Amino acid sequence: INAEYMGKQQKLLTVVWRFVVEAMATAGAVRRTTKQEILALPIAGHVENHADGDNFMKKASAAEIQFYEQVLPSLPALRDFIPTYRGQVQKEGSTFLCLQNVCPDGTETLDVKVRTPLHRDEYELHCVAHLLGCYVHGTKSKAGTFRSGVNGYKGESKQIEHFDETVTNFLRTIGPQPTLVQRLHSLINVLEGLVNVCFRGSSLLFLANSAGASLYFIDFDLFHTTSDGLPDGKLVRSMRQVLLMMRNVWFGPVPTIYLAVNGERLDYTDPACVASSPRPKDIPLSESGRLQATDLAERLAAIRPARIVVSPFLRSIMSAEPLARRLHAKLSMEYGFSEEARSHSDLWTDEQNVSPYIDLSYRSFWDQSQPELDLRARVASTLAHLIEECRGKGDLVIVSHRAILRACLNFFFPTVSGRARIEYGSLSMVFQDVDGMWVANAVSDTSFLKHRSRYGITDPTSQPTPLSPAPKSSPTPPHSLSVPALRTAS
Repeated sequence: INAEYMGKQQKLLTVVWRFVVEAMATAGAVRRTTKQEILALPIAGHVENHADGDNFMKKASAAEIQFYEQVLPSLPALRDFIPTYRGQVQKEGSTFLCLQNVCPDGTETLDVKVRTPLHRDEYELHCVAHLLGCYVHGTKSKAGTFRSGVNGYKGESKQIEHFDETVTNFLRTIGPQPTLVQRLHSLINVLEGLVNVCFRGSSLLFLANSAGASLYFIDFDLFHTTSDGLPDGKLVRSMRQVLLMMRNVWFGPVPTIYLAVNGERLDYTDPACVASSPRPKDIPLSESGRLQATDLAERLAAIRPARIVVSPFLRSIMSAEPLARRLHAKLSMEYGFSEEARSHSDLWTDEQNVSPYIDLSYRSFWDQSQPELDLRARVASTLAHLIEECRGKGDLVIVSHRAILRACLNFFFPTVSGRARIEYGSLSMVFQDVDGMWVANAVSDTSFLKHRSRYGITDPTSQPTPLSPAPKSSPTPPHSLSVPALRTAS
């Protein structure tokens, strides 16, 4: 039984499941899988694939043959990250790829699919494959052993918490590996330079044994070329997510900033609500906007925020409430992230506490009595203060308006100007790399939204708006926060 991945709270369920399987096996309804058969299965559960001494025999597909024999020879920078290809072998009427066996006996392994199609059916929308674009395909280590397709385990349908726990446990088991961090970093740099390619269905294979640890880029059964002139943005996004987890587990929290746009406004679907509202400038979310707020909470379910900051507008607070509820956190109401200076009669929050999740002890960095500055200057000053306040304590989540989050991106990327497409319900993610530079992992990402809006939302599969690195001569952002030259991974 594949029960190793279950939490302590599911022990009773495990016992009951074992009893049911034994009863069914006794009745002849199913065949028992012996321990030897389970251990003999390859990591992904494909019984045709097998080790043959120093070689690994993998059943060939036309796409993978094309990749190894026609595409890979023209990509020398990628060869160091892929097991050596040794030709084709005919065996029992089937064609196998003969690859270098990088996984000898006694090796602990973790297979993470890092380029998955984002499904749109309701069954898949809640899962990690949809939310992050990656999932655990299989693992074999002291922390647990389970494989896709074996005993009903399907990594793509698991919750984001399962993915986080599984990868974290494996990384802790093998211990800090600085060379793996650098190797994945180098692989990402290579992939960012490749255009007109799609590595759908590919994996990162982590290996660790007495000889050391390594990782490989594998599985090209669904590889195909494109004509968009862009790198595989979804692949890079997922790999950066794994890289971030490696650094978090092995070297402590990585400063990460999540910039979330409030969900769809009620006046977009019901224009009449403005005339009937006593606060026409402080409109709440529509029903679709409320559901988008729930989608955001699912996407960020595994983060560990030091602070969740919202603007004083009702739609911003409503967009962050499901996340606060899920993480058992409070919301810090920051006037520095208001769209513009408002009088006391304009906002619901000026007269009453509109949410039980508001942190009443938090004192806004930006005082409403201060003279109104240019929006970008006000946002930059507030953001610089919050970054320093959260440094070393956890992630910073900001839920606000499109104009505010565009100004936040401009703080890191002065060349962004008004070109970035910031959409309702979307999420941008910026983190600080090992060399101190800020990197955009995602910009206006809406791929995790289950509930689409007809207003301000474009095709979720489209490439995010690319951001240009800031020149080294760019002025230092306000509040004496030194931000060096920046780069992005779009």
